[in-house]
Amino acid sequence: MGRKGTRNAVLGKVARLGLSEGRTGARTRREAAHHVAPEPPPDGVATILSVRRMDCRWPYGEPGDAAFSLCGRPSERGAFCAAHAAIAYRPTPLSVEGLIRKACLTRCGRR
Repeated sequence: MGRKGTRNAVLGKVARLGLSEGRTGARTRREAAHHVAPEPPPDGVATILSVRRMDCRWPYGEPGDAAFSLCGRPSERGAFCAAHAAIAYRPTPLSVEGLIRKACLTRCGRR
């Protein structure tokens, strides 16, 4: 017997028919965090040419627009200042195994 469709085709059909909604392992959508971006610094903002390596690169405006600029505050995490990093970076959810490893409940990596 040959296959009639790919795994993804079958999963799509199951989802469209609503057959997976009663599953206990079905994922639920998370609410998006609502962050308010801080206002540009009052002492001026950085441009593409004036931003330095350790300055925040959060964009203000559209890249093709004449008023386009970057935040320019000192970066604290990656390429962004603390306020913009809170918006840009999401914490990764840990699995049960990840939580156990983090808590070091099983042999702490020793063999």
